Amino acid sequence: MTRGNPKWEKFEHDVQDLLDLREIPGSGNQWHDPSDGASRPEDPYKIMVDCKFTEGKSYSFTADFLQQWWDKATELGFHFAMPVRLDGGKGRQREWVAITLDDYAELVDIMRIMSGPKRCGGLAPKPFRVPCCRRLGHFGHHDNGEQEWS
Repeated sequence: MTRGNPKWEKFEHDVQDLLDLREIPGSGNQWHDPSDGASRPEDPYKIMVDCKFTEGKSYSFTADFLQQWWDKATELGFHFAMPVRLDGGKGRQREWVAITLDDYAELVDIMRIMSGPKRCGGLAPKPFRVPCCRRLGHFGHHDNGEQEWS
């Protein structure tokens, strides 16, 4: 990253670094690479992000906007996330992420399985099977609603 970049560009780089995403040339203005960052091919949880930055206290988005991004991401085999940095003045900068509830539930389930006996009875031996979806709008191909991890 070069010095003197606008704050929104710095935020994009911060997100890319934090999530280990590849940088997208042109900040997502390419038809073939439409996001501000995307997972590397070897990443098991593929995400595509569209970063938003404001020096204000709020940022608005519409259902159509989110649906268009979700459609783009899933068409390319990714989960979609929208990181938002709200500066809000008074030095209270905070970052948030908008994702679908299904994606959040999947991440919570993964953490529960990997973290121990809270709900899933501890680390499961590998390979093990876990429900991959809570609803029909899942990612990937699953014949029986479960995915085997090895």
